[in-house]
Parts: sequence; structure tokens; C-alpha cells
Amino acid sequence: MIFKSLLLCPFIFSLNVFSQTNEIIIRGLNTHTKKDLLLVKKILDKNFDCKYSFANALTAKKTDRIQTNDIQIYLKESIKFKRYQNKPITIFVTQEKLRTKNLNVAGISYGNQIYIQIKNSENYVENTLTHELSHSFGLDHCSNKCLMSIDPKNYNVTTFCSVCKKILPKYFKK
Repeated sequence: MIFKSLLLCPFIFSLNVFSQTNEIIIRGLNTHTKKDLLLVKKILDKNFDCKYSFANALTAKKTDRIQTNDIQIYLKESIKFKRYQNKPITIFVTQEKLRTKNLNVAGISYGNQIYIQIKNSENYVENTLTHELSHSFGLDHCSNKCLMSIDPKNYNVTTFCSVCKKILPKYFKK
């Protein structure tokens, strides 16, 4: 299982803020297939005890990469990490390349909005999605050998370290 995305989240929060809802909306973004959306559903079923639904796709401005900051602004959402307690998390799923500010990413969490690029293997997508959802539920990057690490030496790590496991909400199955 390979995890090679550079992922961002500037803050860590206490989990009592995040434990209010575990509702997730899966939504296509530009180029995607039903198979891509069902892959995200499969990963959620495997790793999380959550309620989810599907919503209509969003079409963003076509460029060489989807600018996630621009979509956040269009949706009238914060371009900074902000998690609202009683608002569902929306996972935007695309096959197109993602970019935030000047950085190419495979996934990014803004709190209630997560953007995931479907590419490479299913394991890659699973690790990226799990990492980003973990940000939405309060975990920051970790310096241990852990799924939350952004150290290139740890890109093949597919589990959480003991420190992060203690912080995870009860509805994480990993």
C-alpha cells in the first residue's frame, strides 16, 4: 500500500468538538465515474462507522488542475481548516489533479470539505481518504511511523501509531 500524497492541515483540535456528527456526503467533482464514488463508499464501509449519502456532482472551472481554494470560495466555505460540529463532511471525488495554493495534492481536508483524487491503486486512495478524514476528526500530522505522517520514509505505512489510535473517534475501524 503506497501513500505518496503531500497533505495539509495546520491545526489540531480536541475531539469533543468533532464527535457531534459522523455524517458524510459523497459528491463527484468534474471528471469522475460511478465506480469512483462507489470506491469511496467501499472505503468508508471498511474503515468507518458512519452514515453517508450521495449528492449531485459539482462542476468546477476547467484548468490543468482543480484549484480547491477556488471551489471553497465558490461554495462560500473557508479556505482555512474549519470544522463545524453539526455539519456533515462532504467528500469531493475526482480523477483530475488537485492543487491548493501553489501545492499539488492527492487529497486535502478543509474540515467539513475533503477533496480526493482517484488515482493509482485502491490502497493509495484508501490511505489518502483515511488520512484526510482523520484531519476532519481532529488528528494533525504525526512524526511517528503512522498513517498521519508526511515523512517520505513513512509513505508505505497503512495504520495509525498508538498515539493517534488513542485520539481517534470511536467510529474509526482502523
